This record gives sequence, structure tokens and C-alpha cells, in this order.
Amino acid sequence: MSVILVVASLVFGGYLYQPLWFSHEPHHFVSEHKTLEE
Repeated sequence: MSVILVVASLVFGGYLYQPLWFSHEPHHFVSEHKTLEE
């Protein structure tokens, strides 16, 4: 459950910090996030 809250907070925080990621390049945030996980 805590993992879901962390992921949700990261996505929500990232959206508030840089909404351009989602409006112009939604795949950029996803690819960057996967790289950090690896």
C-alpha cells in the first residue's frame, strides 16, 4: 500500500512541478522513471 502512495505522490508532485512533461512529452517522464528504477 505504501508503494502505491509513494508512486502517486511522485506523479502528482511531478505534475505540479513540471506539467509540461505531461502536456508535451508524457513518455519522457515514464522513460526517465524507468531508468531511475533500474
